Parts: sequence; structure tokens; C-alpha cells
Amino acid sequence: GTISGCHFQGTIRLTGLSTTTATGGIAGEINTDVSHNAAVVSECSNSGTIQGLYPVGGVAGRTTGSRIESSENSAGALIRGKGLTGGISGQSWTNAVIENSDNYGRVEGTADKTGGICGEQFNLSLISNSVNHTGTTVTGTSRLGGICGYSASSCSIKNCVNETGLSGISETGGICGTQFLSCSIDGCSNSGAISGSGTEADENTGIGGIVGGNFGSEITSSENSGTVSGQSTVGGIAGYTNYIVKDCINTAGIEGGTFIGGATGMAEGAGYVLSFLTNSGTVTASGGAGGIIGNITSSISVSFCTNQEAGVVYASAGSAGGIAGVINDAGASVSDCENHAPVSSGKWAGGIVALSQGEILDCLNTGQVSVPATNDPVQNEEGIIVENITVAAGVVGMTSSAVENCENQGAVSGYTAGGIVTRFTSSVSLYKLKNCTNSGQVTGTRSAGGVVATITKGGIAEALENSGSVTGPYCVGGVVAENVKGSLTDCVNTGTIQGSETEID
Repeated sequence: GTISGCHFQGTIRLTGLSTTTATGGIAGEINTDVSHNAAVVSECSNSGTIQGLYPVGGVAGRTTGSRIESSENSAGALIRGKGLTGGISGQSWTNAVIENSDNYGRVEGTADKTGGICGEQFNLSLISNSVNHTGTTVTGTSRLGGICGYSASSCSIKNCVNETGLSGISETGGICGTQFLSCSIDGCSNSGAISGSGTEADENTGIGGIVGGNFGSEITSSENSGTVSGQSTVGGIAGYTNYIVKDCINTAGIEGGTFIGGATGMAEGAGYVLSFLTNSGTVTASGGAGGIIGNITSSISVSFCTNQEAGVVYASAGSAGGIAGVINDAGASVSDCENHAPVSSGKWAGGIVALSQGEILDCLNTGQVSVPATNDPVQNEEGIIVENITVAAGVVGMTSSAVENCENQGAVSGYTAGGIVTRFTSSVSLYKLKNCTNSGQVTGTRSAGGVVATITKGGIAEALENSGSVTGPYCVGGVVAENVKGSLTDCVNTGTIQGSETEID
């Protein structure tokens, strides 16, 4: 069947307690015929009030195996449902398609799965070339998105735009609240302000400029320019991800409590890659702040990511890194990444990573890195057990894994400071500090090393070079300030070294 060029202006109100009656401005339900031929709704609009339980949509309540094309929910329209509420379709199932469609109206869900275009899409469905425009209102609890609230089971969202702000309890995204299991978002952009409004301990998580929660799905070639804020797990692209995020850009400020990142707040998952991500927005947190990623919890690979000069990273109490705040897994790696922004923290800071258990390879820092000149205790809200010593480093503050082929050009200052590493805690011969160079000025109020402030457990250092000036009152070294049973081979210092009179004695 085909419905084209039709427009609705009145009121449709579903009463009673039914939870499965589809309610829509043009059609309650759009479905295939017995031969699986698709129905088509095209060039239709709703400017009225559509009120039901779920699913509820401005054009269709439920779309199954069929198409909605070039249609809109107009300005002045009100779509109100309990859940599965969307400006165009409340629910899109099994090869359903929404394309070239727009929302200009109000979409209000009182439960989860609410979206400016679609509340929920499932099983190989597609939303493409659709826009949730400036001036719209999209409200719900969790799984709230500017385009789609919840996308599951091999669905796609392509070339879509959200222009309006959203605030949800959890799993809230500019494009999609949550995408789950083999779904994809490609070529999408968000400019609306996205925020978390939850108050309970398990709420206010998974807040992202593009996706709130990304589970087993991909985000590619997408861009966020809207501010993003929340208590935990907040990112310019994805709040939480356990799969692929690549070729994405964030240009807006990202702010929150713990695990806050310019691209992703928290990343976990074995054997997949985050790559070619760029951030130029400020990242502000109490702890776990990263220019690209706040917290890495498992064996992922982060490569070819850049935090640009404008992407200032600051943590008031915990960890702050130009690329990642924390790497919590020895199988993880950061390679071929660059930070060009200032990085500072109340406790632990690194030009690339603040605290790391994983490898850091072929990375460059040019940004200034700083922590306080004292070792005052701070409240650690990240739940990470590390030495209670304040550190700043051009590449990584504390690490127990390999750091190879890295370079620092930025000034480093704080209580303990190292041009490349502050505290190298590895005792495993497989993990080395190797082929690293520092040309930045290093200043410490306790200890300062041109390359390493302290080797703590007999680690191996090879082919390290410092040409930056190194200044401190106590332990000061051109290559290493304090060395406990470590080995140094083929290391060079040409920088000026200054210590206090006590240190000289």
C-alpha cells in the first residue's frame, strides 16, 4: 500500500491500559502484505497531537518491513507516549526504512526509548538523511537520542543530523541513546547540548555527543560540536563503548565527574581498535580525564588519535592525560597518537596517559604538563589503587609496561616530574623504556629527570636522550633522577642540569 501527500492536523488520543496498540499521525501501523511487499508512506506530515502508550509516532506508530520517505513531524506537533516514542515512527522493525524525514515538533516520552525521529529500530532497519531540527523538544528517561532512542540487531543510522539539546537520566546521545549488537552509525553529526540528569549512583552514565552507550556496534565518520556533560562515563562521541569508534571528531567542551573523554568516556572490549579520532574541545573532570578517552579497562588498541591545541585537559583531583586518563589493562596499547594541548591535574598527569598498565608506542607530546608542587593527598574518586605520589610526565605519569619510540617537547612541572615517564614500575625485562627523547623543560620540587624521574623496580632503559633543561631541589638527573636497581644502556644527556646546594653536596 501507498500513502502519499497526506497531512494530519487534529488530535489522536489512545485511552485505556493497552501497551501494544500502535498510534500514529498518518498510520497506526505500516506493514508488508502477505508476499512481503513493503508499504510506502511518502511526503506526509503531522502537525497535530498524537498521544498513546507505546509505540507512538508522528507519522506511524509502528513500521514493519516498510518505508517512510520525505515526511515530517511539523512545528507545533506534539507526540506523547510512555515509551517507544518518535517524531516520525515510534518503532521500526525488520528491514524498515526511514529516509529524508524531519522532526520540527515536540516528542515526549515518559519512559525509555525516545528519539527525535524514531523511538526504537530493530533487526536490519535503517534511518538515513534525516534531521531533528533546532527548536524541537525531545524528552525521556534513558535510551534517549536526537535521532533514535534505541537501535538493536544490525540496524544502521546514516547521514543524520541532530540540532537540539537533550537531557536524560542515562544512555543519552545526540544521535542515538544506545546501539546494541552489530549496529552502525556513519556520517552523522550533533550540535545540540547533551547532558545527564540522573541523581542515583547507577544513573547519569553513558552520555555522548553521538551515542550514549555503544555495545558491540560501530561509530564511524561522525562529528560532535555540542557540549556534553554528566557525572560519569561521558564522551564527545560515545559515553561508553566496547567496540569500534573511528574517523570521528569532537570540537566541543566535555565535562563531568569521572571517566570523561574528548571522544569516549570509557572504552573496554578485547581486540578491537579506536582509531583516527580527533578532539579540540576542553575536557574537564574530577578524575579520569582524557583528551580522547577517559578510562580504558581492557585490551583494546588506540591508534592514530590526536588531541589538538584547543583540547585542554584538566582533572581537579585524579588522573588527566592528553590521550587517555587511565589504562587499566596490560593488554591495551596506545600507539601513533599525538597531544598538543596543556594537561594538568591535582594528582597525576601525562602528556599521553596519566596512569598506564598498557604499552605506549610511537607517541608525541608537545603540550605543557603540570601538577601541584606539593604532595598533598586528594580524594581518589576513580577507584584506582596506585602510589599516593603526585606525578607529571611528558608521556606517561606512572607505567608498568613498555614505553618505546616516544617524544616529548612540552614543559613538565610538578612535585615529581619526568620528560617521558615519572615512575617506571616494571620489573619485567619484556617491558622497556626504549628509544625515547625529551627536549622539554623539566622542573620538579622533589625529583626531576630529563627522561625518567624514578625507576622503582629494576626496569630496563635503553637509548634514551634528553636535551631539555632539568631543575629540582633534591634528586635531579639528565636521564634518570632516581634509579633503584635499573639498567641504563646507550643513554645521552645534553641538557642543563640544576640542583640545590644540598643535592650538589
